[in-house]
Amino acid sequence: ATASTLMNHSSSRSHAIFTMEVVQNKLVVGIPSTLTARFHFVDLAGSEKVKQSGVEGEQLSQAININHGLFVLGKVITALSDGNQHVPFRESKLTRILQNSLGGNSRTCMVACVSPAASNLAESVSTLTYAAKAKEIRNKPVVNRGTACANCALLQARLDEMTDPDAYSTAPRALGTPAPLHLQRGRTALLEARNHDLQREVDALAQQNSALQSKLGVGGPDYQDRKS
Repeated sequence: ATASTLMNHSSSRSHAIFTMEVVQNKLVVGIPSTLTARFHFVDLAGSEKVKQSGVEGEQLSQAININHGLFVLGKVITALSDGNQHVPFRESKLTRILQNSLGGNSRTCMVACVSPAASNLAESVSTLTYAAKAKEIRNKPVVNRGTACANCALLQARLDEMTDPDAYSTAPRALGTPAPLHLQRGRTALLEARNHDLQREVDALAQQNSALQSKLGVGGPDYQDRKS
């Protein structure tokens, strides 16, 4: 609801979340594949203290709920940036909805808006603290692909491999006798699955290496200065 407050004469203080889900179905080497993506567009309410805004009645109740969501969001951001084992996502509906965007399987962009007014200094500092802590969070986005059909093809390929080992033999075939199409697809599914597992291992090792280099100060400009 829109109503004036002592801090904003045309206030419409509220959280707004728009979610869009995109699903792409296609064939990959003859095997059905599903690629899904979800976009969250979030407009968070600004930081306002009840004493400064002077709200009453229903507006006061709304302001308390909004401030509670922002407070829990701050706790979640702090817990993720500090590497705590317990992250209080479930303490607020806002953080529960944004759970995947905070340290989960997503790419997240945050824009912090502050006020140039000296009277809003405390709110501006609080917002900048949010942003500084949020920068320390590291998400791990991966591709969401429906694997049911791919698993069926993989199982079928392994079944064919056990029943007809020669079909999957690495020995060269006679000229002009290519493998049947379903066996080609099965081999492709096997190779793609193995390649996916190897790629995940490489990504995990790269992240571990990057974290170790950051702790040791290796690779950065400070390290180059010390080395020289």
